[in-house]
Amino acid sequence: MEKNTNSAIVIGEVDSAQQITSSTLENITLANSIASSIEVVFGFNSFNSDIDKSVSAEALAEYGASNVEFVDCGDQLVAAGTAAIIAKKVSVVISENKSVVVIGAQTYIGRDICANVSASTN
Repeated sequence: MEKNTNSAIVIGEVDSAQQITSSTLENITLANSIASSIEVVFGFNSFNSDIDKSVSAEALAEYGASNVEFVDCGDQLVAAGTAAIIAKKVSVVISENKSVVVIGAQTYIGRDICANVSASTN
């Protein structure tokens, strides 16, 4: 795959202190090696709504994220709502005849989202 034609969508996660997880930063670093466009998508709900979005976006840009999106899932679990947004993004990139990779950590949230995106875009 040529880097200049690839897009990457990284599943962003925060820890219990509402800080960006190291796995999110590591996955952005990985995405930099294969993609020219990197988007990070965070799902949040009423249980972790204290995320400082502007600080997070600035920190992620330093690692190479070109866009950061925060998906408000209300009182629902974050996996389904976030996966639906990512699946739409994947479909748009594919319709443009470009390659896209979705990268997530092997956590409960990452596995749930990746499985949902896979089922939705297959």
